[in-house]
Amino acid sequence: MQGEIRSKTELYSVKQLEYLAYYLRYKIYTNEREKAKMEDICNKIRKTVEQISFKEQSPSIFTSEHLKEKKLDEFLNEYGLPNIRYKNEYQKEMKGFWDRFYLLQRGTYVEYEGKVFKVHYFKIRFPKKDEKGNIESFFPEKIELISESGERCQATIEEIKLNIRQYFEKL
Repeated sequence: MQGEIRSKTELYSVKQLEYLAYYLRYKIYTNEREKAKMEDICNKIRKTVEQISFKEQSPSIFTSEHLKEKKLDEFLNEYGLPNIRYKNEYQKEMKGFWDRFYLLQRGTYVEYEGKVFKVHYFKIRFPKKDEKGNIESFFPEKIELISESGERCQATIEEIKLNIRQYFEKL
């Protein structure tokens, strides 16, 4: 795991961020089986967070709008992908593949250099291991974008704004 969790407070914080990651997946994944799986995981994490919240008499992202906004600020970046924690490198590559695939699927609206674009095209391939057992990179350097007026450009993931905050209006 990316750093050991050292206290109940840290666990509580991590679980809330973990909930946001699975909730995002639930909202963006289109495969019904995967959506159901993400929803089930969300329900389990929510139950854990609510139990800790009750026991510790602490606010959570479910009871405090202020805390929810604070955690969203921690989870979402202004540009690029959200701060999703993965348990290990393998999960980062495999689950990260699907996270990027669904976050940047064709037709998704993004912002680039202050203008709204749709993701037009990006070529990806499923991750695979090289001869040494390392997982090879599978994501392109640039994503092709197209505006409503037909303007085309290419941008890196780090240069685009994903408009995903609206998914979290209701938890």
